[in-house]
Amino acid sequence: MMTEGSVGLYSESDRHFDIWLELHSLEDPLNVIAILAHEIGHVILPGQRRISPDEEIRNR
Repeated sequence: MMTEGSVGLYSESDRHFDIWLELHSLEDPLNVIAILAHEIGHVILPGQRRISPDEEIRNR
């Protein structure tokens, strides 16, 4: 679920990863790259168990 002010979202289900973007963010290509880099970080780090979900929450 996207919260107010969010422009990207990452979710995982049965080792399947989804990344969602708000449509209005597509107006700025550099912003899209930044959002995707951030969300892909969720796939690489906690999604592939490189850090624990608890560690991700502590580092916010």
